[in-house]
Amino acid sequence: MGQFLTGVATRIFSISLPTLASVLNTDILAISWAVIAYQLAGISLSVVFGRLGDIHGRHVIYGLGFGIMTASSLLCGLASSATQLILFRFIQGLGAAMISSATRVLAMEAMPEGSEGRANGYMTMGFHSGLLIGPPLGGFVIDLLDWRWIFFLLVPMGLTGVILTILRAQGGRTTSTGRAPSIDYLGAVLLIVLTVMLTLLLDRRSAETIGAERTGVLALVFGATVLGFLMPFYIQDVLHFSPSFMGLIFLAAPVFTIGLATVSGQLTDRIGPRAPASIGVLTTMGAFAIGLFLRMDSHWILPTIMLGLVGVGSGFFNTPNQAAIIGSVPREYRGFATGMVQTIFGISALLGISLGGVLLTLAFRYYAGAADAMPSAEHPGAFVAAMNVTYFACLVLMIVALLASFMRGGIKIEAASSAT
Repeated sequence: MGQFLTGVATRIFSISLPTLASVLNTDILAISWAVIAYQLAGISLSVVFGRLGDIHGRHVIYGLGFGIMTASSLLCGLASSATQLILFRFIQGLGAAMISSATRVLAMEAMPEGSEGRANGYMTMGFHSGLLIGPPLGGFVIDLLDWRWIFFLLVPMGLTGVILTILRAQGGRTTSTGRAPSIDYLGAVLLIVLTVMLTLLLDRRSAETIGAERTGVLALVFGATVLGFLMPFYIQDVLHFSPSFMGLIFLAAPVFTIGLATVSGQLTDRIGPRAPASIGVLTTMGAFAIGLFLRMDSHWILPTIMLGLVGVGSGFFNTPNQAAIIGSVPREYRGFATGMVQTIFGISALLGISLGGVLLTLAFRYYAGAADAMPSAEHPGAFVAAMNVTYFACLVLMIVALLASFMRGGIKIEAASSAT
């Protein structure tokens, strides 16, 4: 239920980005901060929530996460400006971080020894089931009702999660042997500050707002988050399809991920994480290669194939990576390890949005021939050309990821001995 809710919250929002930018009178880069704020919350506090779950009990953190998701979703639906939406999305991200820091550990503890891959495969299925439902649900809600209902619909899901968690919670707290358990709050604060500073540095508009100097060197675009961020604007504003039809197109990714998550988990348990993870990277590279050939009048089947390949890549890649990281640490630190996984994935997504926005802006200005232009489908030729450049950068980055995956150990996952 937790993975499903966070999946719905993620994709139902992504599908609504073009509509939100229009009704709130803002542009692509400004509305991207509603996505970044959500990621910042997870990056900043997933590790802390995970360790708090190790010490005080994971059901407590899990239930509070559902409660915060419920309240913040209601507030997001009531937002009257982009600034309010960004703030409430940050709070929503806190709830999602609390849920995500506990859910995989709870699943692994409910499975027999040696089934870490299968447990994480089930959690991947839960999350991507939310991704599966989110796009068509969001598209139909926007067309038939109002954008605010994409948030209001999350409220009953969150309340259900609170009730189920209370019913399933078991008494007692988890404690470590030896020295008293501790949390590095200072390190967490430092991580928050550094993440915000890095994001502001990479986001040109924010840098100008606070009077910072223009950055001279830009890093590479990070991964598949760029695809999910840019594709809604391309499908709705360039190809001129409705939100409902776009929601159906976005079904391609989670369908494949759900179908392959358990297969990948079983392969991980049998032969180790290297082979399935490498297959995932190769498939994602295929998606970005197709992105190089998108045009203003491309058939809708091309973005659908891209999203489908990303879904295959996620199905093969996410499960072995998360199972390997979480399953290799002592059991009393698995909540902390889960938080680290969420932090790593969150940083990748955040930098993908930030750096993707910067690269898209620079390429758009080059093709549009205007030094101060912001990416917009009002100049569809320049917008699509800028997308092609961005996807090329992603393809280069995935080559690096493939080399790293090949160098990964091929042994099966084994938990480390408990700390003394």
